[in-house]
Amino acid sequence: MVEYRHRGNIKLLDSGTRVAIVGSRKASEEGLAMAHSLAAYLAKKGFIIVSGLAEGIDSAAHKGCLGVKGKTIAVLGTGLDFIYPIFNKKLAKEIVEEGGLLLSMYEDSFSGSKWSYPERNKIVVEISEAVMVIEASIKSGTMITVKEAIKKGKEVWVWSGSVSEGNKYLIENGMGKAFTRASEIKVR
Repeated sequence: MVEYRHRGNIKLLDSGTRVAIVGSRKASEEGLAMAHSLAAYLAKKGFIIVSGLAEGIDSAAHKGCLGVKGKTIAVLGTGLDFIYPIFNKKLAKEIVEEGGLLLSMYEDSFSGSKWSYPERNKIVVEISEAVMVIEASIKSGTMITVKEAIKKGKEVWVWSGSVSEGNKYLIENGMGKAFTRASEIKVR
C-alpha cells in the first residue's frame, strides 16, 4: 500500500464510488464543457470525481464537481506545498474547503518532475473504479492513464464527441466504451 500525504477529507478514499475524468491540458472548448458537465452530472449521482489538478480537462472536472457541491479528489504530481500549475492554487484550496481531498505521494516541497506526472496518473487509476477520457492525443499522459486502467481491469469510457486522435484510436481499437452524453455512462 502506498503511503499518501494529504490535505482534506482522507475518508473519501474509503467511501463512495470514485471515477476519474482525464484528458488534455490543451483541451477544446467543447472538451472543457463536456468535462465540466460530466463531472457535475456524476457528482449529483453521488460519485466522487478524481483527476490530476492539471490545466484543461482536469481543472474543468474538479470545477464541475464543486459547482454542484460534489466531492472531488485531486491527485498531485508534486508535493502538497507546490501546486502546479500555480494558477490552480485557488482551486486546490477550494477543493479542501469543500470537503474534498488533495493527495500526493511526494514530500510536501517537491516541485514535480518528468516522471512524477506519469506516476500520478497511475494513482488516479488505482483509486478509481472507472476512467472517463474526454480528449487525448496519441502520445499523452491520458494514454498512460488508459493503459494503466486496462492493465488493472478498470472500466474505460471515451467521449465520442471529441475529434482528438487519441479518442478515435481508443474507440476504434476497443480500448474503451464510447459515450456521447453523461446519461449513457453506467459504472458497474
